[in-house]
Amino acid sequence: MAEITDRGRKVLTENPKMIDVHYLRQFPEFLTFLNSSNQEDDINPIVDISHGTPEEILEGAYSQLKNQVLAEIIEKIKLCTLNFLKT
Repeated sequence: MAEITDRGRKVLTENPKMIDVHYLRQFPEFLTFLNSSNQEDDINPIVDISHGTPEEILEGAYSQLKNQVLAEIIEKIKLCTLNFLKT
């Protein structure tokens, strides 16, 4: 369950017109969050083709590609504004 932080409460009292990625980049906590989620993208294990049957190798490659695509989609969704979810 997510909880609003003290900084979040303070921001809400300022009543910004829009809270989007551009707005959030002014906060060090958000930049830390972005950097930590981007580090996961740097880990790209290579499928070992020296072990396993051709089917196992293909399954491993497929699984790796699927996970990378899902991670990219999740990151793009995280960067969208709330208006994106309304459409």
